[in-house]
Amino acid sequence: MDDHIGSRRLGERLIDSAAPGAAEVSRFVGSLPPDDRFDLDRVAAATLARMLRRSRQVPTASLEALVAVLDGLGASDVLFGRHDSESETAVVVLDVASGAVVAGSVRPIPEREVITAGELAGILRRADDAPIATTAVARTLELLSTRDDDEALVVGRQGASATARTFRTKYSMARETGVTVLGLEEFADRLSALGDTEIALCLASTDDARVVAALDADRSAAIAALVVTDLATT
Repeated sequence: MDDHIGSRRLGERLIDSAAPGAAEVSRFVGSLPPDDRFDLDRVAAATLARMLRRSRQVPTASLEALVAVLDGLGASDVLFGRHDSESETAVVVLDVASGAVVAGSVRPIPEREVITAGELAGILRRADDAPIATTAVARTLELLSTRDDDEALVVGRQGASATARTFRTKYSMARETGVTVLGLEEFADRLSALGDTEIALCLASTDDARVVAALDADRSAAIAALVVTDLATT
């Protein structure tokens, strides 16, 4: 199975689907350009259910139905994808073997949590003498210095260990295509050690580079950072 699915192909799989939330996702997908895509991550159903319960998702009936499906799948792996429009977020769960849709949900996007580039840089600078002071942190600070201090960066809320697994898999594969990933092992190891603890994840991108910083849930301290460069080779 690919690590993404295009909106046109997903729409075809949703036709006449009886999966919980399929009609909502079908309506959402129908509003997207056909070349838009849902990135897919492989994760244990039970882990994903815990993450969704602990997240700050707006509760909806279809989201509750999706979590119920995940509860029924237990330790089995699923493929999880999401896509944001200007006003809504759609999530979809696919069967690993067949790629069939097993559940989906669409919810309105609440006001997004943000952090300024200057605030993030300040948190990372305070880690200079801490154990997480690494080459990846230094490079992240270097890239953030090219941004306006008041530029708003979106903050995501995710489970630490699930994020670690996703990033380890995704960026290990990216390396095979010529992408340079600095700090991946330490980033993944530090997050793995935190289990299901919620973290704040901040991302900033340029044309050919991406930096990701993981912070404590209250954004008081940095946990780890990684830098992805040579994106133009993919």
